[in-house]
Amino acid sequence: MRYRTRIAALTVAAAIFASTLVGASSAAPVPYTWTYKLRAGVTVRLYDLPDTRKVWVITDTVDLSKLATIDTYAAGSTLSSVKPTSQIAISHKGIAAISGDFGAFETPPFVQHAYLQDGELWGSGIENTLGAFAMTAANPYNLNTPTAYLGNPSLHMDLLTDTATIPLAHLNAGPPTGQEIVGFTPRGGTAQLPNRSNCKVRLKRTDPPDFRWASGDNGVRVTYEVDKAKICGVYVPVTANSLVLSAVDGSAAETTLENLPFGTKVGFRWQYGWPGILDGIGGRPILVSQGAPAGTDPGGVFFCPASDRKPLCEAQPRSAVAVTEPCVTGLPGCKVMLIVVDGRQPGWSTGITLDDFAAFLIDSLGAYAALNLDGGGSATMYTKLQGAWCETLLTVGCLVNRPDVASGADERSVPNAVMILPGPDPKDPVPAP
Repeated sequence: MRYRTRIAALTVAAAIFASTLVGASSAAPVPYTWTYKLRAGVTVRLYDLPDTRKVWVITDTVDLSKLATIDTYAAGSTLSSVKPTSQIAISHKGIAAISGDFGAFETPPFVQHAYLQDGELWGSGIENTLGAFAMTAANPYNLNTPTAYLGNPSLHMDLLTDTATIPLAHLNAGPPTGQEIVGFTPRGGTAQLPNRSNCKVRLKRTDPPDFRWASGDNGVRVTYEVDKAKICGVYVPVTANSLVLSAVDGSAAETTLENLPFGTKVGFRWQYGWPGILDGIGGRPILVSQGAPAGTDPGGVFFCPASDRKPLCEAQPRSAVAVTEPCVTGLPGCKVMLIVVDGRQPGWSTGITLDDFAAFLIDSLGAYAALNLDGGGSATMYTKLQGAWCETLLTVGCLVNRPDVASGADERSVPNAVMILPGPDPKDPVPAP
């Protein structure tokens, strides 16, 4: 069953940090066509842009009396798991959700950027770009307005022993090169496994887990213990709750692994550069920074000269997360917006370019910072409540927009989603100080 629809944006009160950019858009805002209330403080809106482009917006104002949490969840237990956005939201009791990071078209599917969920770093990302969105956990920051961050995080990983701090180059993102030590956990699935030819040390997480905030609450530290000392040229399985370290045979990094004998206690510490973060999702590119278009050309125009980059800049279906300026200052009225744009459907919606998307986010939604998420056929918005805003009714909830899915299915399966929960996330741990 189908109703009217177009593009959508979800907004929730929160606070944010964004990087500095120059340039600004100054076009008149586009008024929304209609608005519906989903629940207290949460509304869905339709915007009809000129030239047949459609936009949906869901707005949620968060306070401690009726807390709704912006969160991120994966499709399954590994970075290569995929499910429709609606199914990810239903599994975690989400009020509403949109598609998350890129990765649906990898072979096998695999999340492209650093991903955090419930205090666990699943992977450091297989792309060099580090655009991300994250919000502070309820603890230890008991604030009236949670703090959100959108920009370029400074992800850093270390292995800590009684005598040394050992940098970890990357996690679930390929084999080591040169003098690197890299890590693999079960979150890498079968797509990310240590090479037989390299040298390995396997760590096992202590039971119960020793889960602590890193210095300044800037990340998390978890304690492991070596359960398989250095071995080279043989396969070492990545078992449950394990972290397998890998280095090139004959490198100085191999010698470092040799200094981790059986039974050694090792702390694994990741720091995201933003305090109080337990969940975070990546994307590309950053669309808006400090209220201005964030392209690298003069005036914030997006530069895509290479043929393989052109599709990213051209009119496409899109998803994004954005925030308003009060999020930076922590003043009332802060909103986090999740946006979905339909496209590739003549007569319905043609899609939107990166430049026009950034202008719309600034001029019509008041975005102070915004990050582009996976679009194209992945661009999907889901709400648990059904109503006149629905385009496709599901057994539970509905699709707000019309995803451009070539297979004819209602939705494309994706690796993760950004969603609104009806309250605090019960799965978030409370790290010790």
